[in-house]
Amino acid sequence: MAELVLDTWQMPAPAGVRGPGALDQRRLRFRAENIELDIRAERRAKGWALIAEASLPRGNDEKSWLDVDGGIHFAGADGLYQWWSTRPPKKVLFGTGGRLVVFPELDWKKKSSK
Repeated sequence: MAELVLDTWQMPAPAGVRGPGALDQRRLRFRAENIELDIRAERRAKGWALIAEASLPRGNDEKSWLDVDGGIHFAGADGLYQWWSTRPPKKVLFGTGGRLVVFPELDWKKKSSK
């Protein structure tokens, strides 16, 4: 099971940042042993644009994949996983070299800063 180590929606907004713009973008970073997965999500008019990058141990050249809500994605030549969705992801799995990393279910409701 991966651990959430960064969530920009849980951090206070920097001074001077106002408006709903901060709700339209989110960055999440997860860690499981020697694997890190960084997900960046941006809300668009008709859904979400998402990009993810996995940091693997040196020398790991095995094919890896990302399962997002049942849809399988493979990294492009640049090593990035990119996809569009009408809804933000809830369930994410990452597989490489016979290993399966399960991520906590994602909640896309911004918590109040009150």
